Amino acid sequence: MKIIEKIKNNKVDKNKEINKILNIKKNYNISFKKDSLYEGENTIVITDEDNNKVLTSEYIFFGIYQSSTKLWVWSSSIPGVSKNQMELVNNIRNKSFIFENDSNKDILFYNQLLTNDVLNLNDSEDSLGKIDDVLLYLSDSIVILKPLNSLGNLQYIGLTKIKTKYV
Repeated sequence: MKIIEKIKNNKVDKNKEINKILNIKKNYNISFKKDSLYEGENTIVITDEDNNKVLTSEYIFFGIYQSSTKLWVWSSSIPGVSKNQMELVNNIRNKSFIFENDSNKDILFYNQLLTNDVLNLNDSEDSLGKIDDVLLYLSDSIVILKPLNSLGNLQYIGLTKIKTKYV
């Protein structure tokens, strides 16, 4: 099976999996926990609109998309990101060899994404969908969340291992 098919099939499988846990059409609140109660700095807590806990999960912060400049920026290029998160991202980016030596435009895009710290996304809507798909595939995340930060940038956060479900 070609890599593009594997990426698409993975997305379908992950969507089925997450729909059993979260209603992806609902709004949720996200908070990052860094104390011993939540076992370290890679725990995220998701609550519903009434502030009831839905789940806790380990996460990976991939990066941001700046809609004003149409730039994708890997979290490893953002000041203040923890060393642990940078290592997680670099492990994903090191898989760029999977997308070498192929003239397929999607494969070329994935290679450029993984080998550049910052990437200009001219066709942002199509490109953002491809970023979702490849991050889901390479990180083995369950879902990619995209909350807006205080500057209006989309943050790409993957839930990697659900610790507790409250629903």
